[in-house]
Amino acid sequence: MARLGGDEFAILAEGLDGPGMAEELGVRVLAALNAPVWVAGRELFPSASIGIAMWHPRYRSGEEMLRDADAAMYRAKGDGRDRCVLFDEQMHREAMRSLDMEMDLRRAIQAERFVPYYQPIVDMATGVPVGYEALLRWRHEHHGLMVPGEFLDVGEDSGLIEQIDWLMYEKVINDVARDVLPGYVAINVSPRHFRAPDFADRLLALLDQAGVAPARIRVEITEVALLDDAPRTLECLALLKRHGVLAQLDDFGTGFSALSYLHRFPIASLKIDRSFVAGLEGASSTESVAVIRAIVALAGSLGIELIAEGVETRHQRERLQALGCGCGQGFLFSPPVPLPAG
Repeated sequence: MARLGGDEFAILAEGLDGPGMAEELGVRVLAALNAPVWVAGRELFPSASIGIAMWHPRYRSGEEMLRDADAAMYRAKGDGRDRCVLFDEQMHREAMRSLDMEMDLRRAIQAERFVPYYQPIVDMATGVPVGYEALLRWRHEHHGLMVPGEFLDVGEDSGLIEQIDWLMYEKVINDVARDVLPGYVAINVSPRHFRAPDFADRLLALLDQAGVAPARIRVEITEVALLDDAPRTLECLALLKRHGVLAQLDDFGTGFSALSYLHRFPIASLKIDRSFVAGLEGASSTESVAVIRAIVALAGSLGIELIAEGVETRHQRERLQALGCGCGQGFLFSPPVPLPAG
C-alpha cells in the first residue's frame, strides 16, 4: 500500500482470481474505512471511492495501470461516492479518446486552428447590433468545425484551455482593430483567469499593442467567477473598469443571483438566461414572465443593461420588449458566424 498524495492511496493486490475477487476486496476495504473514528473528541464517519484496474498486456508501466485505476476512481465519485468501480473497456475507449483529443489540441494550438465566431447582440426595437459575443470554435482537420462542448473537458483537464483562451483573445482583439465589428465585443472569461494575478494587465497590454480602445472589449463572466474568489475577482474587474473594459454577467437567474453581489461588483449588463426566454413559449410562461419582470426591475434599479439570450422567435422578442428588455441575442437575429478573411 502507498500514499500517492493528498488523500489518495494505492493498493497493489497480487494473486487475485479475476475481477470478482478484486471487487470483493474493494468492498471489504470500504467497509473497514467506513468504521467510525474519534478525532479530537468528535466522532467522524469516513468514506472513500475506489477505482480498480486489472493487469492487462497493454500496460507498459505501472503508471499506466495507476492512470486507469484513477479514472475508475473518478467514475466512482461521479456515481455517488462510497463505492468501488472496475475500469472497463468503455472507460479505456474514453481514456484513449481523451489522450487523442489532447494531442489534437496541442497540434491545433501550434497551427492556430481555433477561431472566433461572432453572434450579434442587437437592439430589439431596431434590429441593429450594439455589440457581439465572441464564441470559440475549433476547425479540426478531420472532424470539421467543433464547438467547445466537444473538447472543453479535455482542454480543462489537460490545462491547455488557458492557452486556447489567450489565442482567442488575441484574435478577437485583432479583429476589433480591423474595425469591421460595430459596438463592443464580449469575450468569455472563466473563473481560472481571475486566479492569475496578471490577467487584467495581460489583457490591457494586448489592447494597447493592437491600438484598440478598451471600451470596445467586454469580459463576459458567470456567477461562479464572482463567487469563486470574490476579493480577487472584484479587484480584477475594478482595474479593468478603470481602464474602460466593462463586464457583463452571463446566464443570470440560474445560479446564486443576489442583489448583494450586484451591488459589490462593477457589472455593466446582465444576460437573462435562455431557459427563461424559451419558457415564454410554453406552459411555464407565467413563471418565466415573473422571473424576467423581476430581473428587469432589479437591473433598472441598479442602472444595469439587460440582454436576453437565446431569442429564437418573434413572439419571444415581442414579449421581452413588452417586459422592458431592450437587447437580445439569438438565432432570430443571427447564428454565430466567422468574419470574412481580410
